[in-house]
Amino acid sequence: MKRLCSILFLTSLSLCLSAAEAPFPGKLSQWNGYDRYDFQVDGKNVLVVTPQQAAPGKPWVWHGEFFGHKPAPDIALLGKGFHIVYLSVPNMLGCPEAVGHWNKLYAELTVKYGFAKRAALVGLSRGGLYCYNWASANPEKVACIYGDAPVCDFKSWPGGKGKGKGSKGDWALTLKVYKFSDEAEALAYKGNPVDSLPSLAKAKVPLPMSRPGLALRGGFSSSV
Repeated sequence: MKRLCSILFLTSLSLCLSAAEAPFPGKLSQWNGYDRYDFQVDGKNVLVVTPQQAAPGKPWVWHGEFFGHKPAPDIALLGKGFHIVYLSVPNMLGCPEAVGHWNKLYAELTVKYGFAKRAALVGLSRGGLYCYNWASANPEKVACIYGDAPVCDFKSWPGGKGKGKGSKGDWALTLKVYKFSDEAEALAYKGNPVDSLPSLAKAKVPLPMSRPGLALRGGFSSSV
C-alpha cells in the first residue's frame, strides 16, 4: 500500500512539475523540430512555436495569415531565438473587430508571457490587411512589417475595382465584416493599408516588401 501511495504521489508530482514548466497552456505538438502550443485567447485559436532558447527580450514574429506557407524564414528565426505566433481570425480581412482580437493577444503575450513590446509582423497576401491595419492602430508596438505581395487595398482585392480580377464572394464578405451599408460606403472608406502607409512611414516603422508592384494592386490572386 505504501508503495502504491508513493507511486501515485510521484506521478502526481511529475504531472504538476510538467504543467509548471510548460511555457504556454493548451495542446503541445511539434513543428519542424520545435515545440508548438495551441490555445485560445479572446475566444480565438492561437498557436505559438517556441525556440529552444529565447533570445534576450523575447523577440517574436506575428503572421497575419497562412502560417506555415513558407516555413524556412520562421525556422531560421526560431534558431535565432524568436517565437513565432499566429492568431486564427480567418474571413475577417483585417476589419476593426479583427484588430480588436489582435489587441487582446498582444496584451496577453507581452504582459503575461513577457514578449517584446514590439512585434515583427509578416503579411502574406490577404494577411497584409491584418498586419498593416493593426500596425496603423498601434505603430509604437511594431518592430517592422514584412509584406509578401500583401493586400493593401480591398477595393482592388477582393473588390476587383482596379486591375485585379477580384473575388465576388470575398467582396461580399468584406462588406459584411466591415459593416458597410453598401458598396458605395466601402469604396469611400479611407482605412485601407494604402491610406495608412504614410503614417507608418512617419512613425519610422520599417516596411520591407517583396513584389511591391503587386502589393498596391491587392496581392496575387492565386493565394489570397
